Amino acid sequence: MFCDLKPTIHGPTAIGQMINAYLAEGKDMDDRAVHLLFSANRWEAKARIESVLASGKSIVCDRYAYSGVAFSGAKPGLDLEWCATPNRGLPAPDCVVYLDLSIEQAMARGQFGAERYEKEDFQRKVAANFKVLMAKDAAGDEQAVSAADDATTAAAKGTEIRGAGGTPWHVLDASKSMDELTVEIKAIADAAVSSAAAAPVRGLWV
Repeated sequence: MFCDLKPTIHGPTAIGQMINAYLAEGKDMDDRAVHLLFSANRWEAKARIESVLASGKSIVCDRYAYSGVAFSGAKPGLDLEWCATPNRGLPAPDCVVYLDLSIEQAMARGQFGAERYEKEDFQRKVAANFKVLMAKDAAGDEQAVSAADDATTAAAKGTEIRGAGGTPWHVLDASKSMDELTVEIKAIADAAVSSAAAAPVRGLWV
């Protein structure tokens, strides 16, 4: 198992250094330029991702293109489809684990608001965008789209949202204890690794 906390390689490349300057130093940059930099940085990581998978290892990734699209699409003037386009063709995940938590519950946790994007209105837009992406991967399956429109209900049931050819999403209730979530996530990961063992790496949103 290869654990990768971030799906980008920030520091070692010129693009990564620009992203670090934006994140850590608060450097002002056009929202579209920032989004494209993150996308380009994922493409820089593509070869490494494919190499690790080809070696027989699995990758656990904290955030990926979905997160970048959901966050950028919450910014004024940015269209969700436009945000998705530069990420098309990246290695697609075999599953997505979506830890669902209401904004109210998130705000009640310590240090909410410490990061650049931790603002209530913005986080609500991000959550809505994740549901759109969830429905997008469901490939028009009405039942899945309905579940995506109500992730709280889905989370309460530990719902798997799967469509024809899209990446399956597993919506979990993030208000559960760490031990409970660990058991659920391990079961999902084990099943994903087993089902993907003989399958080729798919392209994202293609």
